Order: sequence, then structure tokens, then C-alpha cells
Amino acid sequence: MSLTWQPPSFTGGSQITKYHVYRGAALGGEMMIDTISPTNQSYSDSWLENGVTYYYYITAVNAVGESHGSNEAHATPGIAPAAPQNLAAEMTGDNVLLTWQPPSSTNGSAIIPIQRVSRHLSRWRSTNQVNLKQDYIICR
Repeated sequence: MSLTWQPPSFTGGSQITKYHVYRGAALGGEMMIDTISPTNQSYSDSWLENGVTYYYYITAVNAVGESHGSNEAHATPGIAPAAPQNLAAEMTGDNVLLTWQPPSSTNGSAIIPIQRVSRHLSRWRSTNQVNLKQDYIICR
């Protein structure tokens, strides 16, 4: 999760010495999680759980004290799609034909291509990419 902000337009006559980053999993339930240099106006938060909505605000600190909180921002890290449905396998000579239906929901995330591989002389090698929106893949 990436946050960006602008420095305050009024500092009370004293230079900003740091920013505090607040985060919570409930609106109004944020706690300070980090202190940022006054030369930065961005923060990357990577210790998050997918599917949980996080709420953030920033404060500016100078020799006089800490400002009121910025506006509150919120975001929900990605949610994995539902599982593909109706998987079936069929032998066709030396090949296995796999067929399936797309997931019932992508939860707002794009489905990315998977890699199709084949076994050649006891080694797996890439043969091409297959888009999960298609309904089959042949494995050798």
C-alpha cells in the first residue's frame, strides 16, 4: 500500500521535523505505526493482509507539537479470485487434456496468464503461455 501527501501549507512558523503515519483496520481506530523524515511525503506499507480494509492518516510534527490528522484514506489489498470450476482431465495419447470453467468471481482482480510447460527428455520446458480465461490446457 502506498501513501503520498503534500506538506502542510502552514507550519506555525516552525519547520516540520517529522511525519507520523497512523493505520488501523477500523475507521477511527488508527494507531501510529511509523515516523517519517520531513523530506519524504510518501510511505509504503507492506505488512498487510489481503482482503482487510486499512485506514490511514498522517500528522506533521514540529518543535511546537503534532498537527491534527490529515484526511483519512483507506484501501483494501488484493483479494485472490475464486477457484476455477469443473476441472476435468482426459488422456489423449501421450497427453493429458485439462478443461475447466473460469472462476465464479475474480474479486475485482485481473486473471493473469499461466505458463504452459511440457516435459522433454526428463526436463520441463516452457512451450507458451495460456490465458486462464481459456478453458483448456494440454500437458505432455
